[in-house]
Amino acid sequence: MGMLALINFHREMLRKASESLEKHRTADRDISALTISVSKKQYEKIRERLNQVRREIHSMADTPEDKEVIYQINLQAFPLSEVVW
Repeated sequence: MGMLALINFHREMLRKASESLEKHRTADRDISALTISVSKKQYEKIRERLNQVRREIHSMADTPEDKEVIYQINLQAFPLSEVVW
């Protein structure tokens, strides 16, 4: 997947997440957020943990059980201030 296609995919999934706030019951979605201040070292650990969680979720879903619904799982971490490192 090219960089532009990847950017467009993420943009579309973020749009769908925004729409889900009004479209789906809270029991059928899980949207949460944290605003935190971190060092570069802490951020790198957070990225590693997010990658680990993403792999764990993928492994959980990659089972022979009957599937009933498709969910999009988005994990984002982005700066709200200038990155100084």
